[in-house]
Amino acid sequence: MKLSHKLAAAFAATLFGAIAAGLFGIFTLNRSIDTYARVIQVDDANERASAAMLVDFKIQVQEWKNTLLRGKDPKQLDKYWDAFQKHERHVNESAKKLLASLPEGEARTLVEKFVQAHSTMGEGYRKGFEAFKASGFDPMAGDASVKGMDRAPAELLDHVGEKIVARNASAVAEAGESSKRAMVISLALMLAACVVGVGTGVMVSRSITRQIGGEPDHAVAVANEIAKGNLCAHVEAREGDSASLLAAMKVMRDNLAAIVGQVRQSSDSIATGSAQIATGNADLSQRTEEQSSNLQQTAASMEQLTSTVELGERRGDARRRGRRAGRADDGRDHHREQEDRRHHRRDRQHRVPDQHPRAERRRRSGACR
Repeated sequence: MKLSHKLAAAFAATLFGAIAAGLFGIFTLNRSIDTYARVIQVDDANERASAAMLVDFKIQVQEWKNTLLRGKDPKQLDKYWDAFQKHERHVNESAKKLLASLPEGEARTLVEKFVQAHSTMGEGYRKGFEAFKASGFDPMAGDASVKGMDRAPAELLDHVGEKIVARNASAVAEAGESSKRAMVISLALMLAACVVGVGTGVMVSRSITRQIGGEPDHAVAVANEIAKGNLCAHVEAREGDSASLLAAMKVMRDNLAAIVGQVRQSSDSIATGSAQIATGNADLSQRTEEQSSNLQQTAASMEQLTSTVELGERRGDARRRGRRAGRADDGRDHHREQEDRRHHRRDRQHRVPDQHPRAERRRRSGACR
């Protein structure tokens, strides 16, 4: 894996752990807040409804007592009996609403029992009302017929309120415990994420150091020294290390030093060869000048030889014309031949010795002619 990928993975893992811990804490705290909201909005409302229903129920019972005590007056009888029935209806409606808002549990079961008991009590109270009127509005007769009927519904309502209060307290305590537990778990997860992050950082740091072969500062310093041309820079590579950056830089330094040595040796060889070539050029130039001088001397000799040959040919032509003009005077011809021989001997003294044997043979043949 590349170094950049390792760093990104380590950072992502640490960040993911911290985010997970934070999200868990937020989720648990939200649940606690929901629990508190439910306690405040729902359970507290149910508790108040239960208390209000208990008050209505007690008022209902009190209206029954007012009916018995003041029932001899027809107006008072109708008034208090109507009030009894009115509160009975309020209690029934409140019980239905409470049943609709209560979750499954003991409180709901108790409300259901209260509804049944309250209905039974209503039937009993109506029988007692008829007995009260039949006895000539005798309160003792009416009270005896309904004696003890309101105790069971009242106790059920008291238990309903207690259960709702207990449930509220349990929910609040559970929410508090959940909040504490969430805080502890979140802190533990964050601590674990930090530990994992530190461990990952240490592992990545070791991996980077292992790949570099040492501290990054030392690698930078060695690279700068080699870039400046210092091929004797000290490289601190671990023993047996052959795959790190510093080990590669050490091999590079040694190879560069060897290449520079070879270049220097080749430069010395080239300098020596250049000096030898310059010396050879100087010798060649000197020999060329000498050959040019010899050629000039040869050319001068050739010109002299040519003029001599031309002179001999002119003289030979003159002799031949003289012989054709007349051969009367042989003595004169003999004298001329002797004179020509003397001229030839004199010309031979001026000729370059042992040079141009072909021209010499030509001259001799012309003289013989």
